[in-house]
Amino acid sequence: MQRSARSILERLVRIPSPTGGEQAVAEACASLCSDAGLDVVLEEVASGRPNVLARWKVGRGPHLLLTGHLDTVPVGEGWTRDPFGAEVGDGRLYGRGACDMKGGLAAMIGALLDLRRREEEPAGDVTLAAVVGEEEDSAGTRALVARGIHADRAVLAEPTAMRLVVSNRGLLNFRVIVKGVSAHASSPALGRNAVTAAARIALELELIGEELGRRRHPAFGPPSLTVGTIHGGTRPYVVPDRCEIEVDRRINPGETAEQVVVELETAIATARRRLPWLEAEVVAGPDYLAFEIPKDHDLVRSMSSAMAEAGVPRHISAWRAASDAGFLVHGAGIPCVLFGPGVRGAARQNTVEDGRGGSRRASGHRPGQHELPHRLRCVVLLRTAGGDRADNARAAAVGRARDGRAERDPHDHASTGKHPQLCGRLRRVARQASDGACCIRARGRRVLRRPHRLRGQRLLLHRPQPPGTYARNAERTV
Repeated sequence: MQRSARSILERLVRIPSPTGGEQAVAEACASLCSDAGLDVVLEEVASGRPNVLARWKVGRGPHLLLTGHLDTVPVGEGWTRDPFGAEVGDGRLYGRGACDMKGGLAAMIGALLDLRRREEEPAGDVTLAAVVGEEEDSAGTRALVARGIHADRAVLAEPTAMRLVVSNRGLLNFRVIVKGVSAHASSPALGRNAVTAAARIALELELIGEELGRRRHPAFGPPSLTVGTIHGGTRPYVVPDRCEIEVDRRINPGETAEQVVVELETAIATARRRLPWLEAEVVAGPDYLAFEIPKDHDLVRSMSSAMAEAGVPRHISAWRAASDAGFLVHGAGIPCVLFGPGVRGAARQNTVEDGRGGSRRASGHRPGQHELPHRLRCVVLLRTAGGDRADNARAAAVGRARDGRAERDPHDHASTGKHPQLCGRLRRVARQASDGACCIRARGRRVLRRPHRLRGQRLLLHRPQPPGTYARNAERTV
């Protein structure tokens, strides 16, 4: 059966697929690929949450990975159209996930089906991976990497407004839990104030953030470190015995998770010089590494040639928004670019900040309406992966679904980032020479040999104290 990218998109949008509920849309995607004669496998990431892997084997390389995510953010409020109606009006297709990123998946599937219909073959083996969980913790792509996904290059169909994105920032979040000793405020010397101790750590982190401001990246500017929240205490007349701060660290290409951990160690050790009793537990949160590939890479050249053949302006850019590319680049060693239809801002309308970046309302929209760009045209390097530039221009396979006008250029992207999966055991001991025995213990995984997952690990920072030290320090810091 002949299917256009638009008809595929309409079918996918009509299937609700919030993160955690991807089963039905995964089965629909698998059915589309199976009908086209592709070898299809469903790989469960969790119960009822399968990744879809569809392979077209032609027995030669290079091997191209086309990937995108099946899940969407929740519907939210304020819709003026059915979020699962896939209605078309004013040159736009409306529905939850139409932009981020069922539009990209539909274009890729449509291109594969179009090649099958024309009885043509790609230049090398092709794998389409439709994954779950990207909007929450990238569980699907993490699972792909953990299970040994292999390809020579990858195209991730994020809504880049048909711009070719060759780099994006990364993100690490941490929660620092400071523990003290409770006492009545009438006798504060009997306690250890966790709030003031956490405040000292926050001030040290602020100084580190100022130092980061002097390390500029040509595309992204300086990295950043932000203490976003602080929570502690129960009553004004009680010395608080617990305080938590949350730290957001935006990473530029070239920075590592280990560098960020050292920054935290340094801030805590410096605060401990004033408060030797200080005990802090660091819990890692979302973890995504930045990525960057050279503009003269073979994949970038091939994509540029295919874009020219399709009449798509050649715009190469960097992205501040979220993507799974860091997992593929650092975790699986697969060069990757981002390229797809849609403007990211259109996908975040009327939604709450998702923890990885903000939203920007696309002009011309009412709340609750979500745009598929006026022209859905995804250049898929099926015939061009690995060929020279002349061959690329002749052989680019293009999936098209036009609706009259070109899409808007993006103005900005949500400031987000991603990090590859952390695995292996981490047991590190860091000593502060000027402050005696200061150590960091991690119940988690090793970070030095290859990209690993950090999220959820607990790092207990403490300094052993001789008898009587706590009482003396408590009196000294009143």
